[in-house]
Amino acid sequence: MEERRAQILSAARRVFAVKGLSKVTLRDVFREAGLSAGAVYNYFQSKDDLILGVTEAGMAEALSAFGGAAAGAGLDAIIDTFFDALAGMDPAEAPRVDLMIAAEALATPDVHRAVVKNRAAVKAALVRLIERRQATRGDWAGHAAPTLADLLYATYQGLILSVALGEKPDIAGIGRALKAMRFD
Repeated sequence: MEERRAQILSAARRVFAVKGLSKVTLRDVFREAGLSAGAVYNYFQSKDDLILGVTEAGMAEALSAFGGAAAGAGLDAIIDTFFDALAGMDPAEAPRVDLMIAAEALATPDVHRAVVKNRAAVKAALVRLIERRQATRGDWAGHAAPTLADLLYATYQGLILSVALGEKPDIAGIGRALKAMRFD
């Protein structure tokens, strides 16, 4: 069942990236997924349900990566993980859909709640990693962990916009610079 759900969400993400959230119909998703309407409706009752599903699936992936870093690798590893993933993203898909969902959150209360909840979870995970770095390495101690988490997250979100627009930022270089900063 999870595999079928993932298949539908992947198809939705692809058609959202091509057509935009407002122009996609459920029929587009059925066709892209290669499934009948009934098969999709078993998992998602509406396009809004699909948007929420795509939002939550993306955040689950992000939080899973944080879990691995929290288990031992630390903040530098999470910067590598996220920035390497961003460098490998197809600019015509994931970054575009992320921006569309953020815009949809401004108009749709359920999407807004999900996006805000997911952002808070990412920032909380970043705060924990930064606090651990501050305690074990002694650097980054000059500023509150929540402030530094906002800085890292804002940098990542800015890079998503840049990639979605087809710009070619030096993602690896930015990641190296962030890891080397002392923030004293």
